[in-house]
Amino acid sequence: MTPDLLNRRGPTVKPSLGAGAGRRPETRRFLFGLALAMALRARAAVWEDPSWVLGARLDEKLEYDSNVFAIHNGPGDTFSSLTPTLDVANKDSLTGIDLQGWVNWTAFRSQTGNDSFDPGVRLTVAFPLNVPELQTEDAEFHWIRSSDTNVDVGARVSQEDALARYEGDLAGTGKTTLVGRADLDRDAYLGSGYSTNETAGLGASLLYSPFDLLRVGAGLDGVLGRSEPNSPGLDSVREWESAFAVQAEGQFTPKLTGKASLGEAYVSYRGAFVHDSWDLLAKAAVTWQPREETAVEFKVERAPLFSPIGDVDLMTSVSAQVRETLATGWTATAGVSLGRTAHNRSTTFRTDSVEAASAGLSYTLGSRFVASVTLGRIHQDSDVLLYTYRSTTVTGEVSYSF
Repeated sequence: MTPDLLNRRGPTVKPSLGAGAGRRPETRRFLFGLALAMALRARAAVWEDPSWVLGARLDEKLEYDSNVFAIHNGPGDTFSSLTPTLDVANKDSLTGIDLQGWVNWTAFRSQTGNDSFDPGVRLTVAFPLNVPELQTEDAEFHWIRSSDTNVDVGARVSQEDALARYEGDLAGTGKTTLVGRADLDRDAYLGSGYSTNETAGLGASLLYSPFDLLRVGAGLDGVLGRSEPNSPGLDSVREWESAFAVQAEGQFTPKLTGKASLGEAYVSYRGAFVHDSWDLLAKAAVTWQPREETAVEFKVERAPLFSPIGDVDLMTSVSAQVRETLATGWTATAGVSLGRTAHNRSTTFRTDSVEAASAGLSYTLGSRFVASVTLGRIHQDSDVLLYTYRSTTVTGEVSYSF
């Protein structure tokens, strides 16, 4: 499928170089004991018949973060999380239907006021199944509650994200295809000091296939948006965007695959503030696999999005990650990323620059058990001293699939 030209989903969260969450010591011991007991009783599948299969997975993470709120001289803490997931999927069909539901318990050792309980559900539909280079239909519906450290406000923020998205081939003549897409997204940042951000997008691309597994072309997109403060009486911000981009997807060479788009958008905001600009947009996720044991993934993203308090963040990020298979079951990873975010109202009032690096080692036993440890380092410089910070994270994770 073609990549989105405009990306509005998700908060500007602290780079996740390891994941985790937690509670008091006795609760963490209980969560670990529960995870171990469920893993020991696991079977290949919870239930299946000739057409459907029900699977389950249990993830537990333990993390130390030296700066849990991503602020200048912020406090560190240890936290853990437990996430059971159920997954219903169809079998032996070219149309893939996958329904997932989960809950995440996050608990801190010291900052217990930030403990959270976050459920979520996601339905995805794809055709043809398990052939990403040739998919012509792709849809997703989800409702997800999450609690993450948001670097825009220097605090952990709870968010409810509701999304309906579709992209698919509308018409085709030989090697030329007309692709259409539409999405509705609602991000509600919980709390009276935050906002509820809503966007609706519609677009189309005309793509040409010079080779069977490669499509190139150009597209137009339009987005309507609104950021409404949760506190009554405050002005909202209305958004209109129109964008043009060139794009490509599929297999560029036998060892290089992925998606990429590059374009320009006119963005207009009215209401609580007035702002008009032309912005460069980009989005790419490309994987280079020089040999079977090695994979290098490059990601680039540049797009404006609403912050939790209704400002406009123009975010630019570049990252690279190397994944190396060392021996049977063992995999090493290393990654670096650079980012810059301009925080705007009528004008730019703050700019953040971030550097991050990570290294990790994981072990996979069969198709069920995965254990990993990750070390991460983040450094952000900001025009506002409060948002200049350093952070070191150490994360351990265990995942068991039933």
